[in-house]
Amino acid sequence: NDSWQVLAGVHRGFSPLGGGAKENEEPETSINYEAGVRFNRAEWFLEALGFYSDFDNKTENCSLGNPCSNGATSGSFTTGQAVVSGLEFQANTAFDVGNFLIPLHIAYTYTQAELTKDNPAEGFQDGDTLADIPENTISLRVGLENPNGWSNYAVAKYIDEMCVSVGCNRTGDHFGETESLFVVDFISRYTLNSQAAIFLKVDNLLDERSIVSRVPDGARPNKPRTAPVGVEYTF
Repeated sequence: NDSWQVLAGVHRGFSPLGGGAKENEEPETSINYEAGVRFNRAEWFLEALGFYSDFDNKTENCSLGNPCSNGATSGSFTTGQAVVSGLEFQANTAFDVGNFLIPLHIAYTYTQAELTKDNPAEGFQDGDTLADIPENTISLRVGLENPNGWSNYAVAKYIDEMCVSVGCNRTGDHFGETESLFVVDFISRYTLNSQAAIFLKVDNLLDERSIVSRVPDGARPNKPRTAPVGVEYTF
């Protein structure tokens, strides 16, 4: 009807292997399913989706900046059969408070990503967690908008720790995963006219520090507190 929508889809995924692939290696293929509902009425928009991606041959593309789970820095690395599944939820609304409008947006994703078959050749087992996929991510954005053109937004984001390489859940190696990250950003913008605006943006307002990667060559932190100020002009 005018407020509710049901959606579903199935598609075939394909990812070719990188340079240096061997003749007996197969490209990554998958079948991906999703289904959910949407609600849209007045100030409210809600969406809930479930997804299930079945990989016949999960692969990683290796580079110097992002080595594969076996340490390779070129070509591709095959990890085997895997499933990535989970739930996504988002909600949008807005409130009038005096002369101000307060928009509110929240988004959450839960993901389970693991191998579904033993891979003795590489030493992997059924249930090993895939690399670089956080289990929980959530973001919350709150705004304060004024009709005179002055708008302010705060964005809070949380990302779970992630495996650096496949199977860190089994090895118990503390250095085999990143740290969870919570960051708050702030944006303020004032429109001078139809062509010009000034802005202030503060990334990582609380100056939180976490190890967000351990490759290549050891621990790497997130960006520290950074505050650009500028003018925007549209010709």
